[in-house]
Amino acid sequence: MKTTIITLFFSALISSNLSSQTNIGANMDSDLSVANLRAYSVGTFDNRETSYAGSPLLWDDWMYGSILLAGNKKYSDKEYRFNYNALENLLYIRIGSSIYEMLLSKVNCLDVITAVDETTRYKVLNTKNTDLALYEVLYTNDRLELVKSTNVELQKAYYNAALDAGDVRPNLKKSDILYIFKDGHLYELPKKRKKLVNIYHQTEEMKEIVTFFDKNRVDLKNENEIHSALIDFNKNK
Repeated sequence: MKTTIITLFFSALISSNLSSQTNIGANMDSDLSVANLRAYSVGTFDNRETSYAGSPLLWDDWMYGSILLAGNKKYSDKEYRFNYNALENLLYIRIGSSIYEMLLSKVNCLDVITAVDETTRYKVLNTKNTDLALYEVLYTNDRLELVKSTNVELQKAYYNAALDAGDVRPNLKKSDILYIFKDGHLYELPKKRKKLVNIYHQTEEMKEIVTFFDKNRVDLKNENEIHSALIDFNKNK
């Protein structure tokens, strides 16, 4: 794929390049100009990668929402359109006929419109035990959060030349992983309680939660049940 990439270094340059797009309903705010951005044309964006089968994008369509940048105290007062490359951990912002690539290190949170009068929060978490990535916030209280990441991995390609079956390209496999985010650390929740107990029963930050989950036989394969269990756990504290 041949795509012209424009690297924007200063806010003055961004303002100059985007001045003709100020009537589209979503402008590049002055605070967004601090990020290192690259622009792609909309027409070539969706076909930018042909070396694997499947899409690394978190959403099937562009999602409207607002953004809170790292170091800022309030969300932008305009709606933007977002998508997220879960394979490369890159956030895309669409404005008019261009798509801008933003480093996650520049982002704190997104509030994405997922239904009428409903938004879902996504946080960029940077912890000592994980790489920088975007996480959906499923539950939060003043002590912990239940968050979910969508991981994308390249599977080995399978192709049978004799039968002309399969694909010579590797396939993308998506999977969701739940975590407890507590005291600046992410604790991955395995699918089995026995494994949860084995991993965290001696971990000071997690042992009360682990004991509660084990006692109440919480199904760790059920996202809603984990959510409800954390609410009950918080009520008992």
